[in-house]
Amino acid sequence: MTAAVTGGFDLLVVGDANPDIVLTGAPRDLAYGQREQLVAGGDLVLGGSGAITACGAARLGLRTAFAGVSCSARWPSAGWTSPTASPTPSTTAMTVVLADGTDRAILTSPGCLPYLTAADVPRGLARHVHVSSYFLQPGLADGLPALLAELRAAGATTSLDTNDDPAGRWDGLADVLAATDVFLPNAGEARAIAARLSGVRDGPLEAVAARLGALGPAVVVKDGAAGGTAAQPTWDDL
Repeated sequence: MTAAVTGGFDLLVVGDANPDIVLTGAPRDLAYGQREQLVAGGDLVLGGSGAITACGAARLGLRTAFAGVSCSARWPSAGWTSPTASPTPSTTAMTVVLADGTDRAILTSPGCLPYLTAADVPRGLARHVHVSSYFLQPGLADGLPALLAELRAAGATTSLDTNDDPAGRWDGLADVLAATDVFLPNAGEARAIAARLSGVRDGPLEAVAARLGALGPAVVVKDGAAGGTAAQPTWDDL
């Protein structure tokens, strides 16, 4: 028997939290051989799709919790609670972002991220559970379809933002999407996932979203300055 949602949080974010080192004005051709190259600017910020989502939701006033593995960021100042932040035998994840105008190269060391599993995720904590960075967390991905189904059976709604797949394979998502209420890819991710699952990549973004929606979730595709596209809206059920 599955316990009902009783935790009192609006949102539980399950996923990645790590430092981002953002360098702007990065050269397109990196000079090896220990040559020093100057960039226009740099910043050290909280990164990871999960951590960014949790911080943004907390700033909007939602009672937000986070479940993940430990990182070096100072969470108490972020305005959200971390019920699970287990130390691991690996280093913290870290990303270096090389920004050149509107384009970016993203270099990530996953560190501790693969250690998170479905067993680490608190049950009955929040009325909505959002999962981030599916492909950076293989330990979580293995048990995610069963976890999402369990959470939904307990009365929570679910959402997923896969982010990019560094391997470019986009595997394992059919069962996950079937247990997801809202799927939130960007346009490139949506096309890649639709191609993997249905063999069709091209065509209007609305058609791509509809193909993904046929697998079960409401689909909201993020498309930068062009806005977004939604398919199979089931907002009345949420």
